[in-house]
Amino acid sequence: MGRRISPAWWPVLALASPVLAPALWARGRVFCRDAEEAAADNAARIAATRPLDLPEVDWLELRVLADWRAKEGYRGEAGVSCLFRTPLGSLLFDVAFGDETGVVAHNAARLGIKPSDIDAVALSHLHNDHMGGTEAFRAKAVRFPASLQPAKPVPCFLPAAASADGFEARVVEAPRLLTAGIASTGPLARRLFSQSWRWATAAALAFRSPMASMEK
Repeated sequence: MGRRISPAWWPVLALASPVLAPALWARGRVFCRDAEEAAADNAARIAATRPLDLPEVDWLELRVLADWRAKEGYRGEAGVSCLFRTPLGSLLFDVAFGDETGVVAHNAARLGIKPSDIDAVALSHLHNDHMGGTEAFRAKAVRFPASLQPAKPVPCFLPAAASADGFEARVVEAPRLLTAGIASTGPLARRLFSQSWRWATAAALAFRSPMASMEK
């Protein structure tokens, strides 16, 4: 992966290039317009939501399968993948770059995670560092690590239409319960200056308060 240019240099580059400055100005106008549209769309979606009746869970275990930093013996990358476990089951959230780099498979093996440990999969958004690599992004097809592929199809919750071979692909269009007591916010729009629109989702849980249990 190439090194990123620090934002501190952007004004210098803009002033030094008669071609770059107009292009950045035009892109900035588009970004501001799209950001306002995204905010308005999200506000409308949030206003239309209804409360979710989530089952309470006593505990949550989070195992990170891919991230920038990694302990000795594990591998890191600029991707995201986490396995959530509760008393009600498990959910794999994102698959980083999948088998394109092998990081998720390597770390899962080190942690002793098997295909049978995955009850469902959910993707935050359809980008290469979350859905299985560059080819997955281009094809709009989730590329799941082969060594973690469940023997039988399990749900794969998506923020937008995409294929997911070997899974029961389900597009999340509004807040809803996924599995293991974990819910999704439903898709919310994002617009980054360097990237186009994307639909992203987040996870939510309801924890049982130990004090509440004592009071019963």
